[in-house]
Amino acid sequence: MTNKAKPVLSYIVPLFFDQKNDNTLYRVLQHYSKYNQLLLDQIHFILVDDCSPIKIKLPEIPNMNISLLRITLDIRWNQGGARNLGVNYAQTEKLLMTDIDHIFPERTLKYLIHRKFVYKDLFRFKRFSGWRKIASGCNLFYINKPLFTDFHGYDEVFCGHYGFEDTHFFESLEKASIPVIKLPYWYPVFDLAIDRQTEYHTLVRDKLQNMELLNQKRAGTKDWHTGLSLNFNWEVAEEHFIGVNKKL
Repeated sequence: MTNKAKPVLSYIVPLFFDQKNDNTLYRVLQHYSKYNQLLLDQIHFILVDDCSPIKIKLPEIPNMNISLLRITLDIRWNQGGARNLGVNYAQTEKLLMTDIDHIFPERTLKYLIHRKFVYKDLFRFKRFSGWRKIASGCNLFYINKPLFTDFHGYDEVFCGHYGFEDTHFFESLEKASIPVIKLPYWYPVFDLAIDRQTEYHTLVRDKLQNMELLNQKRAGTKDWHTGLSLNFNWEVAEEHFIGVNKKL
């Protein structure tokens, strides 16, 4: 990466679209493209396409640092692997882990960018739909790359079935007494309304197998972390950096 203003925050999002289009991605990037340019200069958006059957392409947005990575092996519910790949590719210490249907206001992003580096920083966010507070899952958080990698990231043994890879990762941190800090209301995240019939995915959320796996890990009958990571092939599909004419 050689753009003039070096990013300090990596915004990591796993993607999987298997319906009519990927318009959700377009709307999210267009929304962020209107933010203050000095803020955008300091963010690297890392989008990880988890082997979507439809072709995902980046819109032309010259004022953002964006990388689109593509996993080329079809593993169902491979969010853990996609997030591990995003972290591995990130060149910043500060990481924001999120999903495609979340939008962070400028104020929240600015706080994360300008906050002094603290190794044990682990933040969760208050999440809103409009101005109605809703539950915030453990797939939505801020962490530092050294902390993430020291705990080996997500155990990809969960991939292939739905759920609990995030729960397992947070329990790993809890075992080491890493505190989770919930940021106040003035640093929120908002839900993005999306059409789940045309611009989302159709994967079935069946938790039973991964729930059993997590319970076995908790009981000590399975290794707590297998070390399985980046268990697939991948490629850089497209990239654009501010001030650099680089489009793959």
